[in-house]
Amino acid sequence: MESRKIFLVRQYENFIHIKGETLSQIYQRFNCLLIGLKTISTLYSNSEVITKFMKSLLKHWEMYTTCLTMSKDIKTLTLSELYSILLNHEQQKKLKKNLTELDPFDFEVISDSDSDLNDSLTLLTNSFKRYKKNQFASSSSTSTTSSSKDPKYQKLKEKYKKIKSQRKGRGLIAEDHD
Repeated sequence: MESRKIFLVRQYENFIHIKGETLSQIYQRFNCLLIGLKTISTLYSNSEVITKFMKSLLKHWEMYTTCLTMSKDIKTLTLSELYSILLNHEQQKKLKKNLTELDPFDFEVISDSDSDLNDSLTLLTNSFKRYKKNQFASSSSTSTTSSSKDPKYQKLKEKYKKIKSQRKGRGLIAEDHD
């Protein structure tokens, strides 16, 4: 029993991420270790657990966890709440990355959920702004055809209108009063 306690305490003290491990895997392994410690009546304060978990994360989490430490009261934050915050942040980063990698001219609305419509409209709005900016830059250097006759512009504009009308129908944006 004593050797198990020493083993688990050492595992806790030396806990770090394993190369290639995801955030979920780190959390699962850490949580299992805490359960093991609890079964042998070895408990750590909530702030010790939170701090230990944040220090065990990959280097790219360092700035984010530092910001969390500064903005949140670590003493009241639970491990599961911290994990949820980190997981949400990770998923948002992935979503932004995926949306910026999409070709706006091959973009189709796949889902009718409110968040997907919001993301779709945001993507198209940003793509539209980039396109208009590029059009303006190219038209000022060489006088080409007007953007209103450009087929790519028209396709993007139609998709924008379609998503915007879907959002209006769901009450997600105010009706235009032209």
